[in-house]
Amino acid sequence: MRWGTETGIHLAAKQLIADRKEIPIPLLQAVLEAKDSLGYKHTESKVIFPGHDRQPVDDTKLEFSLGTSALTLS
Repeated sequence: MRWGTETGIHLAAKQLIADRKEIPIPLLQAVLEAKDSLGYKHTESKVIFPGHDRQPVDDTKLEFSLGTSALTLS
């Protein structure tokens, strides 16, 4: 496989985003765990981004490779 070659699943995902004009954005959460000097575990977490089931996408463009040139469709 060449560097930069996309898989069929990646291309299908791009097509779905282009067709539906929305994308799911997952939760982004940071979690830190540490043990104190007595061996007790402490955990802290913070939600950085709550995520969305459906985030609208304003504009999409699909790219198709034709040998060494590319065609962009919108």
